[in-house]
Amino acid sequence: MNVKNTVVWKFARAATLALLGTGCGLDAAPTQPLSPLSPLSPPTAELCAVPYDAVPWALTAADVGSRGLERVAARVKVASPCEAASRDPDSALKLAPEEVARLRDEDRAWLAPDGERYEAMLVLADGTAFGRKGAAPDAPIPSDANRFGAWEGSMPTDAQVTEAIARLERGEGDGVLGEAPPRRHTRGILGDSLADDRRARVTSTTTLTSYPYRTIGALNGTSSAGFTGCTGTRVGPRHVITAAHCVLSETGTWTTSGWFHPGQTNATHPNAGGTAVSWSGVYARDWRVDGRYDYALLYLQDRANSTALGWMGMEWFNSSSYEGKYVSLYGFPSKTGTSDTRRCQASALSNKNCDGWMYGHGDFLDADAYRSDEQLEYDIDTGPAQSGSSVWRNNNVLAVHWGCAAFGGCDGSGRNRAARVRQSMWNDVCGWIGEVDSAFGSHALCP
Repeated sequence: MNVKNTVVWKFARAATLALLGTGCGLDAAPTQPLSPLSPLSPPTAELCAVPYDAVPWALTAADVGSRGLERVAARVKVASPCEAASRDPDSALKLAPEEVARLRDEDRAWLAPDGERYEAMLVLADGTAFGRKGAAPDAPIPSDANRFGAWEGSMPTDAQVTEAIARLERGEGDGVLGEAPPRRHTRGILGDSLADDRRARVTSTTTLTSYPYRTIGALNGTSSAGFTGCTGTRVGPRHVITAAHCVLSETGTWTTSGWFHPGQTNATHPNAGGTAVSWSGVYARDWRVDGRYDYALLYLQDRANSTALGWMGMEWFNSSSYEGKYVSLYGFPSKTGTSDTRRCQASALSNKNCDGWMYGHGDFLDADAYRSDEQLEYDIDTGPAQSGSSVWRNNNVLAVHWGCAAFGGCDGSGRNRAARVRQSMWNDVCGWIGEVDSAFGSHALCP
């Protein structure tokens, strides 16, 4: 955005807030939740350097169960739609850990009036925020008996779809595979060069509309397909899990609404409804405390054709059981970029920009995958904007990918890392799912 547009944008936004008294924005105190029928109208798109669309509804305090929550007294900073759409979430991971810790400690919103730090926070679109002290209550344990909480949706599946999924898992068809290099432990997200990238580009609409791939979507600030800022996965009727750093900046500014694009192509939405699904309101842990807390839950607009896509379950193992398990990581990397870590070897474009399609890669976990700090480590290729992608097997999320290349350099190992699902994380997520109901379905374990 140029200087002139910035000035116009700030003036227009300040005037709007002054007239409407909404209390929405970076410097405003929390106010009463917005009515879902009359959300604050944003400035026109011409004032923003990137495309964005205002979300047409807002999750309010009346929609939330508020179990174990208290109203946050300190001001919560909320990004405007343009600011949220312009933000590069992965840039936060480039800061030194000491700087991240300093910014975290300066963020007073996470402190309760008695000085105790909130363990998790729910922030609504207008900046109304609620904090939870202490650990979440124990949730029912996912198992084979309850299908780990997963639901395949109401879409029919035929032999052609089944075969397409099997072919993709074997690395056959549905995109162009780069040459597979030997296992390596290199610095950076991908490897030594773009030629090391082993991700497949998923172009088959049969695959993109099949379960579980249709539960994976791009996250951005516009209803148009083809753009991506992070990736998320459906884990409930109207619930998407992603990385917390995708919605909470290093300085404590929240992105509280946006758009989810399940199984998008670079130009279309092939899944039911044919459109993106808007989201409003976010429940998250503070990733600035530690990478094991880099996970958040977004609340989708309640739509029957969205719920019908189904959702993945969640599971975890003891330390020795991870070795040898084959896991997948599919997501939507940055559409454009100049460095190798921001491009895709399997892209059909001559410049190898990732072009808005789904890309993915799978691998067997080794003996070092399980980490005692409640994270998972692996040699699966990823790139910027794949933050928030699920690491999954058998339709169940095992971890939420947050990256590697910065944030302490993953201890210099050059491997990728994720917040590993475990009992305490499942307690969080299941409780968060139960906070906001859907009229079109319910989670078997998290009502």
